Amino acid sequence: MRYAFVLNPAARGGRARHAAGRLADLLRTHALDATLDVTAAPGDARRLAAERGRHADAVVAVGGDGTVHEVASGLVGSGSAAALGLLPLGTGNDFAKMVRMPRGLDAAFAALLAARVAPADYGTVRWREAGRGAAGGHAAPGARGDGAGEDAAEHEAPFFNAVGIGFDARVAAEAPRFKRVGGTAAYLAAALSVLRAWRAPHARVVLDGRMLLDGPLLLATAANGVSSGGGFYLTPDARIDDGLLDVCVICDVPVRRVLTLLPLALAGRHARARPVAMARGAALTLDATAPVAIHADGEVLTRAAVYVTARVMPGALRVLMAR
Repeated sequence: MRYAFVLNPAARGGRARHAAGRLADLLRTHALDATLDVTAAPGDARRLAAERGRHADAVVAVGGDGTVHEVASGLVGSGSAAALGLLPLGTGNDFAKMVRMPRGLDAAFAALLAARVAPADYGTVRWREAGRGAAGGHAAPGARGDGAGEDAAEHEAPFFNAVGIGFDARVAAEAPRFKRVGGTAAYLAAALSVLRAWRAPHARVVLDGRMLLDGPLLLATAANGVSSGGGFYLTPDARIDDGLLDVCVICDVPVRRVLTLLPLALAGRHARARPVAMARGAALTLDATAPVAIHADGEVLTRAAVYVTARVMPGALRVLMAR
């Protein structure tokens, strides 16, 4: 198998850069037919994945969920048939749970070499913004706009683990400030920061024609993976290959109630709580009366969406699944 490794040295607060030498040693020791590229700027991983995916059998993201998002976006955006692999060296490493990849470079490398190629789902999210000036919103790099006129513009981006709308997207925007804390603690610190100024929009959330919410929104997450935000198990029963999105919608509640829900979500035990709706389906739509933020795999796409759709793309991605 021909491998292409794309390493993001900025992952895990810059600590992933120290893995480059060890990874090069592993490639030489195992005499792999492989290339190793180290990114220098945001967007490099997407470009490199598209280029290397023309000739490699597998393109391996070496970093965190943001690196996975870029590499996978490069593969699907270029129409590459290469499989997506992962060596998880990031802060959250939510995608790693989907492909059963252990932490630690040596353990993950061994698991990667023994992994099997498997079909997997991914999703697409489309959104319309209130206007470029609303709430400081902007389309993410790589997102596609196809609307006529500023107020009607629509944008589209893929997601591979989860797309989040509302509170969790605002948390994703704040989390980089706390990355030195590391792991789930960084997202908890960001969540507490966002709570201080949180104002809930009114939203209508519909999944495959079924109304899940018509009221104040805390968050709506549609996922292929079991966790997001570095370990919040909002969709603990999700599967990467079932052709469906697992959806968690939580209506807005007082701050003290959010503080009780956070530890439940960390353990995946929030599903029976009164403000929570859990469902599974293929297509979600959300209408909001005020601009909301969206993240895809932890990458903030906008803070100004007023209409959002998310759909599953069944079996449209190939991944290296650890045995």
